[in-house]
Amino acid sequence: MRKNTLLYILYLLMILLSFGCSNKKDVQKPLAGLSLLTSSDSFASEIAQTFEKTMNDYGFRTQILFCDNSIETQQRQIANFIANNAKLIFIHCAGDGNDYCEVFTRARNNGTKVVVIARDLLDCTDVQSVGDSLLKGVAKAEMVSQFLDTAFPDAADGSVNVLLLERLTKTGYIMTSAGMKLLQEKFIRHFDYKSLDFQKYEIEAAITYIDNTGEEYEVDEPAGGLMLDETGHAVLNPYYDSRIRLYSAGNKDIQTVLEGQEAVDEFIARPEGSTLHIVMAFSGDAAIGANQRMMRYVRDGKIQSGITQLAVFGSDDTEANRALLLESGLNESVFRGFVGYRSIAWEVETMLRMAIEQEGRQVLELEVTKTRYDAQEQVIKQEIGSYDFLKKYQLFQNWI
Repeated sequence: MRKNTLLYILYLLMILLSFGCSNKKDVQKPLAGLSLLTSSDSFASEIAQTFEKTMNDYGFRTQILFCDNSIETQQRQIANFIANNAKLIFIHCAGDGNDYCEVFTRARNNGTKVVVIARDLLDCTDVQSVGDSLLKGVAKAEMVSQFLDTAFPDAADGSVNVLLLERLTKTGYIMTSAGMKLLQEKFIRHFDYKSLDFQKYEIEAAITYIDNTGEEYEVDEPAGGLMLDETGHAVLNPYYDSRIRLYSAGNKDIQTVLEGQEAVDEFIARPEGSTLHIVMAFSGDAAIGANQRMMRYVRDGKIQSGITQLAVFGSDDTEANRALLLESGLNESVFRGFVGYRSIAWEVETMLRMAIEQEGRQVLELEVTKTRYDAQEQVIKQEIGSYDFLKKYQLFQNWI
């Protein structure tokens, strides 16, 4: 009995020693830190999973933090990564990129590779992804019009109600919102950052435009804020769709599934709520929440249209969004498409590999993609977005 007891004690000691050595080896691995905006959405979840797997494959230990959309909290997290001698940090910036250059410079001076998702092209990072925020909104507006061509081929002007779920907390977000709002603008106008809308005010001037047949007409709305072509005419907006009536949700920072649900609930409670047809959401998770509510209300008879005439459009190429697209083919979802930059997993893995395997400042330029479910062919289709027409016009004014 005593012999068996001694053997058991020795066995436990061997396990404990083995565990201790394993922990010691893990601590000796270089640290890679990740800071994300929130822990509550599928976008952040996919980034975190890809980050952890990729860095583990490269022999790093990882620390993943969430800043709850606070710039100050995120800056403190970055400072702690530096203090812990992290060899690489990956930051999805809560604010505009220039809010971070000082702390990023300190990190790089400390020997830390800095990998960043931010709108501004920064000189204080090692690897950064850059995409076109305005084009993301324009591409989503195009997807709405394409859906109308199929679901509402004979729709009268202003007969299709579209609910816009925005996030207006960062410059890039505002640019995406402007792109979506082009749906309701007949002419190209200056977008004012302070008022967060296209400029439209009365001036004492007679402005005309040339229509698609070459005929000249006087602009039939306030001329203030119009952008003019080289001949002095107002410019028709090719993304305008007269069939839609655009409504904006009261909350201007709709990010989560719950907030998407609440925004649809709020609209359904309005007098025109039963005539809701389409939700166009900035946030991928808000679109998921909107889809859940739309499905509930169509089943309950609180939305007049049938399921084939309802749609939700969201953001981000994630597995969750692709699953919803497939469900729409079975009429188990009204999630019809999303706009993104290829897949989130591909973007994160590519940026990390660039940081680890290459030296020098690097930029990953992202192409905006439109992804939808083709009901006739029963497949998911993806195409590259483009808006060459708008590139010659400077829409945005009064950046602060």
